[in-house]
Amino acid sequence: MTKLIYVIAGIVAILGAISVYIKMNNEEQDVKKSIMMIVGACIFLIAAAQALPLFFGL
Repeated sequence: MTKLIYVIAGIVAILGAISVYIKMNNEEQDVKKSIMMIVGACIFLIAAAQALPLFFGL
């Protein structure tokens, strides 16, 4: 299960990087916010992958 969540976090990171690239090319104003949200989501997924087995014994 941990590896599955790592894969999902990787996919989120790749799609987020593409989204940020598009926003930077369109000169949108909320690029920094998007970067922080994507980094936060990836950190949450990695932390959840480590913590869930400890809580539920999976």
